[in-house]
Amino acid sequence: MNILRWIIACPASAALWIASWAQLPLSVDTTFRVDLPAQNAFSVWSLEDGRLVISGNLEFPDLPNPRSGARLLPNGERDLTFNQGFLPMGGKITPWQNGYYSGNGPGVRRFLFDGQLDPDFILQNDDPYFSSLQGGDYHVYPDGRVLMTGLHTIDAAHLGWQGAYNLIWFTSTGYLDTTRTPRSGNGINWAIKEYPEGTAGDLGGRFLVHTWGTTYEGQPVDKVFRIHADGSLDDSFNSNIEWGYIQALEILPDGRAYIGGTFRMSGDNDTLQVIRVMPDGNLDPTFNNAIDMVSLNPTSLDAKVLCIYPIAPGLIVLGGRFNEVEQQPRKGICMIDTLGNLVSYFDGAATGDYTHFGLVYGSVAGFTQAPDGSYYLWGAYHGYSDGTTNDTLQRMVTRLFGGEIGLGVRPTAQPLPGMRLYPNPTSTQLTLELDAFSPGTELLLRDGLGKAVLRQRIGGHYHTVQVGTLPSGCYIAELLANGRRVAQQKLLVQ
Repeated sequence: MNILRWIIACPASAALWIASWAQLPLSVDTTFRVDLPAQNAFSVWSLEDGRLVISGNLEFPDLPNPRSGARLLPNGERDLTFNQGFLPMGGKITPWQNGYYSGNGPGVRRFLFDGQLDPDFILQNDDPYFSSLQGGDYHVYPDGRVLMTGLHTIDAAHLGWQGAYNLIWFTSTGYLDTTRTPRSGNGINWAIKEYPEGTAGDLGGRFLVHTWGTTYEGQPVDKVFRIHADGSLDDSFNSNIEWGYIQALEILPDGRAYIGGTFRMSGDNDTLQVIRVMPDGNLDPTFNNAIDMVSLNPTSLDAKVLCIYPIAPGLIVLGGRFNEVEQQPRKGICMIDTLGNLVSYFDGAATGDYTHFGLVYGSVAGFTQAPDGSYYLWGAYHGYSDGTTNDTLQRMVTRLFGGEIGLGVRPTAQPLPGMRLYPNPTSTQLTLELDAFSPGTELLLRDGLGKAVLRQRIGGHYHTVQVGTLPSGCYIAELLANGRRVAQQKLLVQ
């Protein structure tokens, strides 16, 4: 049936169809693949030009030894123009000016854009007073100063600092910041997250901190506590978390916060994976703080949330180690609303497991949106299925598309400069007109479920495609250059 006549004749059905079109799934981009058999990607920085800087334990098959960092081309191949020598990364990546910071186990290093160490930021152990022991997390201030957690020692008797410390400031050149008082507790401090400036309740500049200890600056604390900007304890916040491993902290503009990991509340034997707390640390009663998650991993049975990403108003992506959420199959990734209810996005999505030295991996550690509107997820897995396409060759980092039209994060797909389609609507053939052409340019058509239904190499500035065999419906035409989407437009086949 002619789709335009169908819309006129069946306005109620058309409204339902349009609504379903507005909720397209996030679909795996099979033009992007990383050849990374083991072991994991811990952090990803998506660049404006489509490349990625990744950090983790990276065992590329063509290299004799694992690497802790690399840069990928827009198609997922390793960028050989990036530093191929000594690269002490492995932890969280934080962009800064024309380079970036990365955790590297015991401390933090700063890098230039090409992956070379920034000579203006010293190895922290070269400071005469500081010695690293166990690294944790870190925060970078706009001026390049660093606040670092973990467990380290300072030997500066003339300043009154000697012994172990869990919260330490460094200058923008990597030296111990002697203008800030280091702080200590009886256990390692791990994750740290700043309240952004402008957070309600004058909370901007304070930090949430996850610790394995029970005291901080001589005062009892929960496993998640809050500090003031100077590091002193904020006793107006009490999370009541008595045990656990916190992997994700996400702070909201109104001062509430999501806490993810695997943990237990005081006086409760139930193990939780994600909660939302009020600005004072109490559980938010408007949120489902007992989301049921199950892990079937034979070597790591505890379900765990590893990342929390607000993707659109009212929607939050959760990544981690789990097989089921609220008795529904969700392998490694799911989406909830702001009440804590599981929603249909990622229904059928799943990361694939793999075994490495006797341990089974299959989790999502991070999720972010790229500058071009696509999304990346990463972690430790072999293969990813979006529920429609099962790409068994996905490894550790995966690109998803459709979010810009499926979740309202970006406007419904509009023509981008460089490509025109006519006639549109069409029923038999389609002509592409390109402003710029280079060998290797391709056209990719995706249907309303995000499934690729046609792919052709483009022969020149004008190219004709036969679409008469396609079912009537709405499609997205994507222009690919070297595997990267450079333009897109909605196409109606009738």
